[in-house]
Amino acid sequence: MSPAAKITVETNESAPLAVVYNTGDLSLAVRRALKKQHLRVLHLENEATPLPVLEHPAYIFFFISDQVPLANAKLQFQEAVSSAGANGAKVVLILDNVQNFYEKVLASQAEKLGWPLSLAEVHGEMDGPAGPTTEAAAGKIVRLAFSSGAGHRQMIMGKNKGTPVQSNFPERHLSAQDVFDRLNKFNRRRPPPLKKYATITLVLALFFGILSPLFLMGAVSLKAVFELSQAKEMLITGRFTPAESLATQAKQDLVYSQNIARFFGPLLIGFSGPMNRYYDLLSVGETGADVAARAARLGPLADLAAKSFLNGGQNLSALSSQIQDETGPLNQDLGLIEAQVGGLSPASLGLLSFMGVPAGKIKTYAGEIPRVRQLLTQADLVLSAWPQIVPAEGKKTYLVVFQNSAELRPTGGFIGSYGLVRFNNGKLLDWKIYDIYTADGKLAGTITPPDEILQFMGQPDWYMRDSNWAADFPLTAKRLEWFLEKETGETADGVIAVNLGAVQKLLEATGPLNLPDFDQTVSASDFFQKAEYSSEINFFAGSSQKQDFLGGVARAILSKLTTDDDKNYPAIANALVASLNEKNILLYFNGTEAQKAVFGAGWSGSIVTPDCQKKGSNCLMLVEANLGANKANYFVKRSLRVDSTVSKGGDIENTVTVLYRNDSPSDTWPGGKYKNYLRFLVPAGSKLISFDLGDGRKPAVSPTLTAEELSKVAPDEFFVFQTTENNYASFGTLVEIPIESDQTVTFRYRLPDKLSFANTKTTYEFHLLKQPGTSGDLFDFSLDYPSFLSPVQKNLASTVPLVFNQKLIYNSDLTQDRDFEVNFETKL
Repeated sequence: MSPAAKITVETNESAPLAVVYNTGDLSLAVRRALKKQHLRVLHLENEATPLPVLEHPAYIFFFISDQVPLANAKLQFQEAVSSAGANGAKVVLILDNVQNFYEKVLASQAEKLGWPLSLAEVHGEMDGPAGPTTEAAAGKIVRLAFSSGAGHRQMIMGKNKGTPVQSNFPERHLSAQDVFDRLNKFNRRRPPPLKKYATITLVLALFFGILSPLFLMGAVSLKAVFELSQAKEMLITGRFTPAESLATQAKQDLVYSQNIARFFGPLLIGFSGPMNRYYDLLSVGETGADVAARAARLGPLADLAAKSFLNGGQNLSALSSQIQDETGPLNQDLGLIEAQVGGLSPASLGLLSFMGVPAGKIKTYAGEIPRVRQLLTQADLVLSAWPQIVPAEGKKTYLVVFQNSAELRPTGGFIGSYGLVRFNNGKLLDWKIYDIYTADGKLAGTITPPDEILQFMGQPDWYMRDSNWAADFPLTAKRLEWFLEKETGETADGVIAVNLGAVQKLLEATGPLNLPDFDQTVSASDFFQKAEYSSEINFFAGSSQKQDFLGGVARAILSKLTTDDDKNYPAIANALVASLNEKNILLYFNGTEAQKAVFGAGWSGSIVTPDCQKKGSNCLMLVEANLGANKANYFVKRSLRVDSTVSKGGDIENTVTVLYRNDSPSDTWPGGKYKNYLRFLVPAGSKLISFDLGDGRKPAVSPTLTAEELSKVAPDEFFVFQTTENNYASFGTLVEIPIESDQTVTFRYRLPDKLSFANTKTTYEFHLLKQPGTSGDLFDFSLDYPSFLSPVQKNLASTVPLVFNQKLIYNSDLTQDRDFEVNFETKL
């Protein structure tokens, strides 16, 4: 929303809603007329953007004047007509003293979107927001909206310098003599002299002779923009061949436009600046077209690699090498575009808008470049290690554990099933899914569990189903491999953890799938419910129904990927990458190079990150474990806030506030009380300042967790277990949230290292690690700093801060790890 934009909402209980776009005396009068008809009115002035909570409008009034650029009017009008089409609203377009071509352009927009409209043409001036002429015109416009049907047209006459404007439409009751008199008057006009015609013709010829190449340049550039937009859509849907053709044609068109700009730019005296800017924009577009063509060529290779991985075929190592040959140059070109677009001036973007090019979309696409470049870097890392992950010769076996995040555990969720996936000579050989209790029932002897499981779950023995207690997935993976071998005799070359959220994302990409063994279909919307029903209802130890259902879903997905031609590989790849980045899929490999690759890609689930292991690190991770033997996490919502304060002495204190809401409808399965063992992982050496569960009790901190220690806790205290984990200090306690209730937990601590002000510049960092299996919780971060610091650069991957006096506030979420960096200059 621009600074001058204004939104006015006038409510009248549950009356129908009318939306008025743009400003002016007549629009204000229409607003008053609508209020007199007892309608609710939403007035969007000066290109204001409608609120996200906009209800379904019944009427839309769209005013256009010469003060609104055509490009802006088209975008805003398209938005209005789209809203009308979605809600069945009546649309009235009011042309307030504008040229006729506006009507044609906007009417074509409405026709393109498939929605009819009525038209009111206003000629002449109004007499103020409450004048009789304005009021009468507003009444006509409102009556036009209330008339039945669509496609009506109304001529509205105003005043011209105080004199009513006469209509240029034929009058209905002219006499024959009146008609002849008007014709004779027209015929008596003397034609202009021949010299005048010749002068006008010469001027027009020179004008169009000079400008026609520029018009041609603009037309070809707009054609290229359209071709690139179409190529992008085709890339997203996996139509690589036509995408490459369109991108190549767009590149040729942009080169053609560049040649015109290069030749005619020096001839346009006084316009060399805009022409140079336009030439730079064409260069950016040319690079973008080349990137799109490269991506289209990369698509079939990735498609073939996926088929070879699942079905065998070509040597996958050779294919991965070919893909790497493409990803490197593609990443470089994207970096060039990122730099070019980042250097565009507001004047350049304004020039784009003037030419009819959607500059806003270009900035949006440019904002996606860092994410795409990250993906290319991740792919390059994993492809370089692929010969070790799935070698062309030899066998590999991987343990796959399915974690149910509705019963949250440190690395994602309770392990209810596991699978073994085997590869031979670079080809998927076989896979099978088993129930976790079947394996746990074979464990010989007893294994002492972690103290938290022993004391808070009351379970004296440790099994594979509870082995994901460590927040660090590489450590958990090693324990899983150990339990697998002790319980089943099988050995694994690595571990893949899959949360049910990842399966849901895959189902969103594939669409509903048939499960012949169950005589039903499964989709992303009902997967959780059906998985829970199949695995929990009438379950008994040793039953196979859980593995059967998950196996059926896995078989359906593999069948879709390997045999169905009607599949969208880009959507499936996006689902997999999103699940990896959001920690709904975690990878661990025994091979050193392979593990380095997934660690570098950020897919290892390791909490031993480089940022969090260096001296003076400011890292935080919240780790939850559902110990209630229910699926309460399906009903639990949380939001998180971290307030960080830098003192004048350089001390850093963080206050973490977590708000929980348990919407479980009853105490019966699958919901119920949320029995949450909550750990705060902070830098080793941090000092606990305060810990509050919102019930008035005080923390009783102890490095020992035994029944004897728990018995010492007074009624007005709660137990806090302080220990260490991977160079973090861990403060854990039990938080129990009843059904249909809220609870706020506050944790405050001081970091062991201070921020140094010895130099004129200093950098503040904060890193928040996401727990696998959690959804995109709302997250706010604020930073307070002393007055002698001045922020000169603020970087955050996802949001831009709100800036206040000695305070920065970021609004974000926890779909991924979040990294904050603020550079300060000292004013001492």
